[in-house]
Amino acid sequence: MKKIVIGLGALAALAFAAIAQPLVQQNLSGNEVLNVEIGGPGGGGIFTSVNALRNATGYLIVGFGSTVNTIVPATASKVIPNGAITTWNITLPTSPYDGQTVAVACPAATATTVTVSATLPASVTIVGTAFTTCVAGGAAANTAEWIYSTSANIWYRIQ
Repeated sequence: MKKIVIGLGALAALAFAAIAQPLVQQNLSGNEVLNVEIGGPGGGGIFTSVNALRNATGYLIVGFGSTVNTIVPATASKVIPNGAITTWNITLPTSPYDGQTVAVACPAATATTVTVSATLPASVTIVGTAFTTCVAGGAAANTAEWIYSTSANIWYRIQ
């Protein structure tokens, strides 16, 4: 009888361990989306990415080459080249959210000629000193950062 009770107890423990899986995702990629209610319970909702909730703290490693064209995804806030680039054309995110930031740094590689543009939303502009070169070392003088304002439809260079 003792063996049966111990066996059933062990079986119950194994069943509990199999069922009691964690409900919390520990390693978010940033591509997950959530439905966010607008206007209170029962109101309409929108989908937003985990990256937007985290202020888009993802990063993008860019390959090297003679001419490299990079469209920064909304999921990246840091853009870093992986090797030397002669001409680097960077397009800021095309569906930015208010307060989104994008920083470009060159800690290990130089981009000789850099052009930063914004194509969408319609009539978007970039305000601030042009970023024209990115020298290996990633020091503040060789790094640039922009923040987007929805109300002004402007990417402001803040660094």
